[in-house]
Amino acid sequence: MQHGSRTKNYNVSTSIHTFNCYLLSVYAPSYLKTFSKILIAVLQTVAFFLTHLMMVLYHHYKFILGQKRFQENETNLNENTGYLWLARSSLMKMSKKLRKFVMNLEKTLKKQELLADQVNLLNKQELCDS
Repeated sequence: MQHGSRTKNYNVSTSIHTFNCYLLSVYAPSYLKTFSKILIAVLQTVAFFLTHLMMVLYHHYKFILGQKRFQENETNLNENTGYLWLARSSLMKMSKKLRKFVMNLEKTLKKQELLADQVNLLNKQELCDS
């Protein structure tokens, strides 16, 4: 009798594990998708502000300090804007990769939703048949 209860407990724990895996596969990607979209927006915003910071630096050096001092400081300005451009391009590349990741994640979610719908239909058919 005790052996039978062990089997029953094993089946219950297996079904709970299967249900937990199902929940993770359905709900975790949606949270990940939301987080990725927020991260993309943040990266694009930072890249936007870096671009404007570069323009402000350029105009500050050129018009406020005057043409002569600008020519003297041009190498320093080019180094600073070069670093900013590098940071901006890196952020844009990361943003593009994240966008691609989100698109793939959305495709996966759609496939999972279709599979879940098919499983639900099969379960309903089995209930109707019995």
